[in-house]
Amino acid sequence: MNYSIDGGIFRFNANKNIFSPAKTFDCGQCFRWNPAEDGGFKGIVAGRALKLCAEPSASNSDVLAVYDMSGRRIDEAFGDHLAGYFDFGFDYAEAFELLSSKDDIMEKAAEASRGIHILKQDFFETVISFIISANNNIPRIKKCIERISELYGKAIYDAAGDIVGYAFPEASALSAVEPSELCEKARVGYRAEYIVRTSVLFAENRVSYSKLCGEDSRAMQDEIVKLPGVGPKVANCIMLFSGLCRGAFPVDVWVERLMQDFYGLEGMSRQALEKYGKDYFGEYAGLAQQFLFYYKRLIS
Repeated sequence: MNYSIDGGIFRFNANKNIFSPAKTFDCGQCFRWNPAEDGGFKGIVAGRALKLCAEPSASNSDVLAVYDMSGRRIDEAFGDHLAGYFDFGFDYAEAFELLSSKDDIMEKAAEASRGIHILKQDFFETVISFIISANNNIPRIKKCIERISELYGKAIYDAAGDIVGYAFPEASALSAVEPSELCEKARVGYRAEYIVRTSVLFAENRVSYSKLCGEDSRAMQDEIVKLPGVGPKVANCIMLFSGLCRGAFPVDVWVERLMQDFYGLEGMSRQALEKYGKDYFGEYAGLAQQFLFYYKRLIS
């Protein structure tokens, strides 16, 4: 997908069949993008408060722009980061065609989900976010993450000196918090101890994205489930939504039900469903999971 940086603004052509921000931000993979009051979306990426919206001056209505709400110019380096974050270098057309040919259900799911991308999010933020996600719902997850960011992250200011957002905290900041304080102030419940213990491991550089990158998916998952509060489903989410492994296939109660409803896989354990999804959908299993999840919510 072509993108450009002009006047400190990141622009790209997001034909709805190629990339849909609305669908991408609404399929359970990210928690810091929200609809803006005047249209578009506001989000926090790499410590910067961004707004993504249609480009008013563009003759092509598919042209979208990303502005830095603090007034900072987006330079080439951060533009490249955004292109990677939105996964613009991946051939979604090819993946779409391959998945659509799998079966009638996937053909319908893929068509309904055109434009969904798998975001490549910060590894530490993804780990903590999905520890919070366990036995939780999306509105509550978002609130918990916002509270944590407001309490322990750095404030982001606009040119007038007003706060426009909060960066996700550094591992060093979260590792120094008492679990009881985190539980009380951020309302994360029993997950507080997991968050602090995991943050300590990151702060001490005992776990990192770069250390896992060279592993195969099985070894990668085996390492990630060693983190406090991380089970197989959360590990698959971390692998998929941080860009570590496209073939990850997270299975929670909702995916378990849709696999039963769509594919008749009654009586299978979640571990067996995870293996089935990875084997059946192959290298695009993660995208297939997102298509099915979005489609199930749509028709329900």
